[in-house]
Amino acid sequence: MGASTGFLLHHGYLILFLAVLAEQAGLPVPSSPLLLAAGALAGVQRLNPFVVLGIAVTASLLSDSAWYWLGRQRGGSILSHGCRISLEPDTCVSRIHSVYTKYGEDSLLVCKFFPGLGTLGPPMAGMMGLAAWKFLLFDATGALTGSSCLSSCPAGSAAQLCTSNTPCDAGTSCRPLASAPGFSTCQ
Repeated sequence: MGASTGFLLHHGYLILFLAVLAEQAGLPVPSSPLLLAAGALAGVQRLNPFVVLGIAVTASLLSDSAWYWLGRQRGGSILSHGCRISLEPDTCVSRIHSVYTKYGEDSLLVCKFFPGLGTLGPPMAGMMGLAAWKFLLFDATGALTGSSCLSSCPAGSAAQLCTSNTPCDAGTSCRPLASAPGFSTCQ
């Protein structure tokens, strides 16, 4: 077992929680690769897929709830602050506002799939006065959908992952993946 695989198996749940929390807080920490890796490891029964989803949704809700509250308290100033790190800071607030105005709370169902919206959708919902219970319902559904898609994508091919504890089928051998150091696949 490679060092990356072993580290992820021993600390994967904590790392996943911290990465999702940080990304949703607006820090440049990509959680998508970790969700994909966790899904692959869940596919070979090394991680529990329900725990992976629960952790991702919980971390997302914690961070998003803070953004929602800040949106309710500070309004547009918090969006302007979040947009300063955007690729297009001049149009960021108006784009987020127009998406939310057009789709309302439904935008929370898909905002995890679009860079920037995942972080800025919750404060916009707070700023627009969405009821807290409705925010939590739509945000949790969106977080579950986004996390499910990412963590289940590799599940179909996860049987191709191998370690010294999960050997390959006859006629194939376990070879390191060049694109993912520490991981191996049956070839």
